Amino acid sequence: MAGTFSIDGLASGLDTTQLVKELTALERQPVKQLEARKSKLQAESAAWREVNSRLYSLREAALDLQSILTFRGRSVTVTGENILTASAGAGTQKGVYNIKVLHLAQAHSIGSDPQTTAGDPLGLAGTIRVNGEAITVTAEDTLESIARKINVQADAGVNAAVVRVGEEDYRLVLTGKETGAANRIILEDDGGVLAGLGFLDDMGEVKNQLQAAGDALLEVNGLEVSRSTNIIDDLITDVTLELEKEGAVTLTLDVDKEKVVKAVEKFVNEYNGVIDLIRMNLAYDTTTKEAGTLFGDSALIQIQSQLRGFLSRVVEGVDPAVNQLGLVGIQTASGVEGAKTGRLEFDADKFREKLETHFTEVAKVFGAETVPEGEGIFAALSKTLFDWTGSTGLVKAKTDSLGARIDDVDERIELLEQRLEQREAYYMQKFRALEVMLAQLQTQSTWLSAQISSLNSQWGFKK
Repeated sequence: MAGTFSIDGLASGLDTTQLVKELTALERQPVKQLEARKSKLQAESAAWREVNSRLYSLREAALDLQSILTFRGRSVTVTGENILTASAGAGTQKGVYNIKVLHLAQAHSIGSDPQTTAGDPLGLAGTIRVNGEAITVTAEDTLESIARKINVQADAGVNAAVVRVGEEDYRLVLTGKETGAANRIILEDDGGVLAGLGFLDDMGEVKNQLQAAGDALLEVNGLEVSRSTNIIDDLITDVTLELEKEGAVTLTLDVDKEKVVKAVEKFVNEYNGVIDLIRMNLAYDTTTKEAGTLFGDSALIQIQSQLRGFLSRVVEGVDPAVNQLGLVGIQTASGVEGAKTGRLEFDADKFREKLETHFTEVAKVFGAETVPEGEGIFAALSKTLFDWTGSTGLVKAKTDSLGARIDDVDERIELLEQRLEQREAYYMQKFRALEVMLAQLQTQSTWLSAQISSLNSQWGFKK
């Protein structure tokens, strides 16, 4: 016992510690049984957590298939190299557009006359206005300082930069921040600074225009249109065009069927993963007599049955040619093995064919278009999966119940361990008392032997 000093068998020669261990080992059997029970409950709880995780992933995949966004994805195809790029949103309608980019939108750009340096004072003073924003120039200003003063005027709408064209040839260049003919740079000169720099001529007109402000000009299916920018989002509904260079392209807008195909593939993989996991936990091997962790669990059997049931549902109010999953290429694997495993097979080619001919009807079957409430297969499935995996769902109830049972077993083990400690202390006390008694008997025996020997010596008895 902890805290007690003892030396085994001083009188009896017995290994009392070992004897006590063997005695208590027999009485420890109930504890071992409870520990085995606890291990089984922990394994069941872990199995249910894994099932819950897979069901949650399946729920996410089902939500994707019931989402209207999955079916409103649009594909964009542009034939023609580097003329323009295009992106489409859910509101895009199918169509083919022949587009000619006749001219790109340009920002206005003007320059000064050549100056010998960029950093020496120019000796010009006055107030200039760039698109109405006043900027004061002093005689100490240089090309570089004037550029900085212009750039801090955000409302001026231009970028100013000093460009070194060649030896002793520096130009101050102003470029509009926005493209389009309406965004021409307007200059006003008070003091002759702009004229001195060569931006304006004697008539107050722009002297050195490097690039004219211009709109984008394009032809769409024979109709000529213009825009002030090369990024156009108001020409075709929910389509954004980014013009890159002049040329002709064909723009094809269609439903993004591959997005739906990938969503179905994801669901099938998640479904098969769940079904395989459930089968493994419910399995029983008649040869080895080994059972799965959740063998016979009625709740898991119910989940398995309901999952399979969703696959055969018929959606009312939908074209009979596509009102079941099996009719669009999603069905249980064929043959005996398919019936045994319950795994799904996905015929992607058949599914694409049905999307081509019955796109809206397939969306209704999935629940991504209006059908009677709860009729869409994946809409109904995702709701059921939410009920199972939610904070008050079936799986949570199972894991909570298992957790409570594990806690109960822990309490019983703790109580039995306390009793065993008391029992061990009792046995040790009894053996110590036995050792004391044997020691006393041995002492008395030794004393008697000594007395008898003494009497024999006194009386002359011989052995």
